[in-house]
Amino acid sequence: MKRAICLLLCAVMLLCLCGCSNKSGVLPGTGTPGVVETLDWSGFDELIEQSQQETDLEKRSLLLHEAEDMLMKSGAVIPLVHGNRSYLLKPDISGVYQTASGTLYFNQICRQGDPAGKSIQVSVCGEPVSLDYVLNMASDIAILVANTSAGLMRETEDGQCLCDMAESYEVSDDGLTYTFHLRPDLKWSDGAVLNADDFEYSWRRAAANETAAQSQYMYDVIRGYPDNLELSVSDDKLTLQVVLNQPCAYFLSICANPSYFPVYRKQVEEAEGYRDSSGKLQNPGAWASEGGIVTCGAYTIERWNHNESIIFEKNPFYYKASEIPTETIHLMLTSDSATAYNSYEADSIVLTNMIPDDLVDSMQENPEYHVKDLLVTTNLAFNLKSPLFYGMTAEEAAIFRRALGYAIDRSFLSQVAVSSKPDPAISNVPPNISDGTGKHFGDGYDYSEEKGYYSIHSDLDKAREMLKSIGFQFDDDGKLKDTLTVDYLFNGSGSNVSIAACLQADLAQLGINLNLQQMEWNVFLGERKQAKTESYRDAWTSDFNDPYGMLNIFTSYSSNNSFKLGQ
Repeated sequence: MKRAICLLLCAVMLLCLCGCSNKSGVLPGTGTPGVVETLDWSGFDELIEQSQQETDLEKRSLLLHEAEDMLMKSGAVIPLVHGNRSYLLKPDISGVYQTASGTLYFNQICRQGDPAGKSIQVSVCGEPVSLDYVLNMASDIAILVANTSAGLMRETEDGQCLCDMAESYEVSDDGLTYTFHLRPDLKWSDGAVLNADDFEYSWRRAAANETAAQSQYMYDVIRGYPDNLELSVSDDKLTLQVVLNQPCAYFLSICANPSYFPVYRKQVEEAEGYRDSSGKLQNPGAWASEGGIVTCGAYTIERWNHNESIIFEKNPFYYKASEIPTETIHLMLTSDSATAYNSYEADSIVLTNMIPDDLVDSMQENPEYHVKDLLVTTNLAFNLKSPLFYGMTAEEAAIFRRALGYAIDRSFLSQVAVSSKPDPAISNVPPNISDGTGKHFGDGYDYSEEKGYYSIHSDLDKAREMLKSIGFQFDDDGKLKDTLTVDYLFNGSGSNVSIAACLQADLAQLGINLNLQQMEWNVFLGERKQAKTESYRDAWTSDFNDPYGMLNIFTSYSSNNSFKLGQ
């Protein structure tokens, strides 16, 4: 019956998404009427900072567990499912792979039997906001940057970090100093010399407070963060030395992330609108909104036909240009999975990572279908500053949010709502992520529930018990005496729609109406950033194989803290 209800909701919800929200019901509470209390979040910030200073990796892991305990107690995010990502690839195409961080690499793509192909068509994303990854760390931008630029290191399909533009590196005995030796004769795609100065400039730019980059936190491992990174360049410009605050088991993995790739200083600083007439930084990403972008990887971004296509041209100055088999890649821009799939079936494109959910089940045995588990968690998230929590104490608001988490049937979500059947998530940090000691983060830790913070099945009795403890009253049918409406924003289609419908059905059993509001990706990002919502879909993929990559976005000072924790 529940499956039928959920599927029926999915079928009809698009007809009613624009309906007005009926804010019936008032949350009980003992706080100040008309006031949203700020949750004391200093303890979380301290735990994250202590974890970065702790050199004993076992103790560091416990500090990160304690931080996750605090996060789960806040109810700011309710874990739903972990994730995987799939793509379709024609059988005569090779040179494509996907990493556990979700980045799809196709810069070695070629048609078998055609080692010097002229052109290949793919579709892996919709219209990007920008191609400056440090300013916007969306997964689609990561894919575009990873295939057109390069870093000191590169990540392989099996998670290894190998030298890329660095020819070699050394690490000091204390694990604090990394010395990278760049390959000689590196160049930008316009023929200009590329050397260690470019990495120093790019890293300082990304870390600086003035830039206000989303990826700024990725640099907090370097001594002198944020505005005085301890970096030095040799006289011949071929050696970059970096000093860390403390040993960092995942630093090479960070160096393989697009946020550590260099940007072309001349292009960045001479872009129209970069600074205003007084010299104040106005738009740090002005350089990355049109085609003709100078790059340092396998391809240049030759043309950008907005909302239609991006044309990649082989970079003749790339240090491995002789190993790049295809001259031109035509990237069809669409966020509609049906459009991408139909183009794939019609042989208009040879690669797509957008597959209609209702077709995934039928593809499990298809050799053209590839799937990889990712270090990602999809959550039901809350804006803690929302008027939804007027009149409640910070503790009462946290109990309310967590109670909703107990009403959710994660087993059903993972097996029915999401066609790729990811693992149900009962913790924010994927339990199989490395903790730096050679073990998985979830190994041997005594969580409060079934190896996590919630059960994979709904526990409506627990949810009602928690809600009653903060003053809610229920009728004999187990629903609230006063129906409550909570707005929920989400983007996209497919599983995002079905997850929303299932959440709506689960919470309806408590007498809570989840008012679903679907919107385009860029609009969704804007609404979330400006905190114009009560609850919303959230998904985060760790940028490296360490729990810190999942947790530090929740610090009160993080540019990715759209939850308003401690703010």
